[in-house]
Amino acid sequence: MIFADLLSGSGSSMKKKVLFAVLMLQICHFAGGQNEAQISQYMFYEESFNPASIGQNTMMSASGIFRPQWIGMTNAPRTWYAAFSVPIKKNAVGIIYSGDKAGLFLMQSAVMQYARVFRVGKGKLIGGIEAGFLDHSFDTKGVNDSISSEYHEMRSDPAIPRVKEEAVGMAFDLSAGIYYVDASKYLGISVRHLTAPKFVWQNNVKPYYPQVMYVTGGYMLPIPKNPKFVMKPSFLLKTDFISWQAEVNAMVEYSERMWGGLGYRFQDAVIFMFGLQLFNGLTLTCAVDMPTSKLIATANFTIEVTMRYNFNIALNRANKHKSVRIL
Repeated sequence: MIFADLLSGSGSSMKKKVLFAVLMLQICHFAGGQNEAQISQYMFYEESFNPASIGQNTMMSASGIFRPQWIGMTNAPRTWYAAFSVPIKKNAVGIIYSGDKAGLFLMQSAVMQYARVFRVGKGKLIGGIEAGFLDHSFDTKGVNDSISSEYHEMRSDPAIPRVKEEAVGMAFDLSAGIYYVDASKYLGISVRHLTAPKFVWQNNVKPYYPQVMYVTGGYMLPIPKNPKFVMKPSFLLKTDFISWQAEVNAMVEYSERMWGGLGYRFQDAVIFMFGLQLFNGLTLTCAVDMPTSKLIATANFTIEVTMRYNFNIALNRANKHKSVRIL
């Protein structure tokens, strides 16, 4: 991500930036979690990192998310998801299309998910698996190859792809997870990119996605003397076993119709979020990230919007047509 942004920019410290950019390309597994798209409202979109989570749904679910990051920054990341899942007795199946564009890099994926539900006490223990393909590409037309110095000649750098065919790759991807949920709490553990997908662009450039583990959990705590209000704290931890990132969140929900909360991503951002059930089955949520790291000097806030519609389809055999019943 940083490399792509540097290639299309300029500045007084360009010598250091170019050297750092080349280093980033050669060891693109550095802080591998950076390859993962960032989602602030992780508690509403757990299927993006844990396929087992679709097993908790009792209705069909269609959802989407759009996240323009660091508003106002040139070549800042843009992330989008579209997902659909269906429960089938003790099973669930789903599909997700996602895209994550940062600078001159674009990662897209299309995956299928399957989850199996087991009853454990008063809750559900769910196992899930995800399989599909990742497409990783680099916009060669956006390269600013006019940059040169006594240390580096951009035009002759073999690590920078020059034609589109050299910077496009597709690879098989596999993820798995487990998830436990009951009336008051949930806990999930998953590992993405079990196959560590590799992309061969050209002889000197072979980016790959390292395995990343996610751990998430939350609790529902009714507020005494006012049962319409429920406190919902949660956390998310992810690591590529080299670096890690953690965030915590606390939301207050009112009458299952509206909610608001505050989150903190360690050494990165403070997150403000709110949501509303527009009508039965349809919810809209929004989050605003305010950077707390050194990015605060150059980057503005981040916006994240999600929408989800939970529904069942009933078949009226007498009239021989399908109808959507909003629950």
